[in-house]
Amino acid sequence: MVSVEGDGTGCDANTVVVNVSAPGALYDEAPEKVWEDAVHTLKIIGKINSYDLRVIRGFCGSDEYGSFIPKKLKRLDLSKATIVPGGTYYIVTDDQGTSREYSVEEGKDELLPDKLFFNCCTIESIVLPENIREIGIGAFYKCIELKEVVIPDQVTRINSTAFGVCNAMESIKLPTSLTHLGGYAFTHCANLKEVTIPTGVKHLHMRLFDQTAKLSKINLPSTIEKFDPESFFGAIGLEEITIPEGIDTIPESCFGFCLALRTVNLPVSLRHIGETAFQEDRALEAVHFAEGLKTIGHFAFKGCENLSSLAFPNSLEEISNEAFINCKNMQSITFGTGLKSIGEKAFFHNHGVKTLTFPAGINMIDYAAFAECADLEEVHLGMAAPQLVNNPFLGCVQLKKITVDNNNEVYATQGGALYTKNMSRLCLYPNANGSKLKMNDATETLDDFAFWYCTNLEEVEFSSKLQHLGWRTFCGCSNLKKLTVKNTTPVENEFVDDVFEGLTKSACELSVPAGTKAAYQASRTWGGFNIVESIPDNISSAEALIPMIRLVPGECIIEGIDHMYYKVELTDLSGRVLSASAVYGGKAVLSVSGLRNQVCIATLHAAGSRKSFKIKL
Repeated sequence: MVSVEGDGTGCDANTVVVNVSAPGALYDEAPEKVWEDAVHTLKIIGKINSYDLRVIRGFCGSDEYGSFIPKKLKRLDLSKATIVPGGTYYIVTDDQGTSREYSVEEGKDELLPDKLFFNCCTIESIVLPENIREIGIGAFYKCIELKEVVIPDQVTRINSTAFGVCNAMESIKLPTSLTHLGGYAFTHCANLKEVTIPTGVKHLHMRLFDQTAKLSKINLPSTIEKFDPESFFGAIGLEEITIPEGIDTIPESCFGFCLALRTVNLPVSLRHIGETAFQEDRALEAVHFAEGLKTIGHFAFKGCENLSSLAFPNSLEEISNEAFINCKNMQSITFGTGLKSIGEKAFFHNHGVKTLTFPAGINMIDYAAFAECADLEEVHLGMAAPQLVNNPFLGCVQLKKITVDNNNEVYATQGGALYTKNMSRLCLYPNANGSKLKMNDATETLDDFAFWYCTNLEEVEFSSKLQHLGWRTFCGCSNLKKLTVKNTTPVENEFVDDVFEGLTKSACELSVPAGTKAAYQASRTWGGFNIVESIPDNISSAEALIPMIRLVPGECIIEGIDHMYYKVELTDLSGRVLSASAVYGGKAVLSVSGLRNQVCIATLHAAGSRKSFKIKL
């Protein structure tokens, strides 16, 4: 039966009502006006099966294969229709790479079938059957002109991708009885502006609002108990979110790439922020942490370029690797008293931070945790004694000083450098501290990256007890002009990488102990420097040993040499050998032809020892 205005249905003149006599009869009973595409609103009453649904799809802008059919019908009212099994299929389309025929399933009378309106590109408004209690997977997927769906308030489940790519939809009233909202439910709804999640929904699933550019606000009920990973991922219009009390974990990528998100309010119940939770939220300005938070995961706030300050709660114990990497506009960081560890590159490229103060109980600051924080000037350890892994502050070019309390049991400072308490290990050197460093003479070990890119450093005097060079210790120290070593045997770098990578060695003077130039030239670590032998300050003892030095034309005669010495070498101040002579009967005759008014070094050689002194020719 077909009716129009005036038949008691309450429909206007441009509405056609079709009362289907039996399932499968719509094709035959729909009036010519509908087939001629001259109807604005179509209301269908009665039982309809898969065959009828195929016909309905055609009226709404798509055939049984999902292909586009331009239609003028704008509103479909199925409120008095009942969907029943039978009638073969209503659509044939892809299902995970395999072509599948979709039909109404037995025993699912209350389900709006999966993909029922898939790609129906012209329909704008649909009223669902009153008996529906569940909306199937992708039921309205790619209904690009759909603006309104009237859902019975008794519907409890909306399955995944149900309204995906409904580009024209601006708002939707979700049923108050809803308990399940499937993943990707509103993905790519480009014009959706606001959504209120009903109180019955306790679990939010994956990518519900991905690429919803105009969705600035999402109202969450206080009853929410759990977020899935990526629940709000790609909600590019979302500007502010208040996470309800009761949530204890923000899982992986939950708010990742929410490009407009500016403010996040976290609940007291929160214990863990998962990895990549807020990754690349570039507009994020403020995160309000609450006491109770324990851990922040890997990459949690990576690339949040607009974050300017962080005040962590005292409950926070762990900040994981790269948690705040590339937060380039960070100005201040305040750590809580309970912090135990900061992971690798956790605050890499947090450029605006000038001062850092660490709590006494912190156990570890990992490799490059604050590397290349361009404006960092001061680090205050106080009583803190964390393990510092491979220079957490490498590349901080403005770092001037590191301070520790005099009663710190692990660390001490001297000459700007940070040492272990007994000075046996030099941990790191602040680049902006100064251009010259004289190491403590108890220092045996230089840590990995200890002087990484200290471009202000020009001169270094090493400890006489030096035994170990760390990995790439002086990498990038391109302005070094003079190094002084005191070991008679060169300390070799045990790694393949050049410990002085980036330095033009030939332009840097290396002062070595007298008589060791050849050994340093042959060293794989020290060879290549402009090597100069140092002038030993032992003239007084040498004078007691050498009673007489006589100069005659062309010769220097040294007499009274102890019998233990077998050879004398004469070198200039750069270590170049000028003359040599064997010792016979306590006497050596050195040829000095052409050498006048020159200070030289005479070195007496004995088995296992040597003695040097100055001579003015």
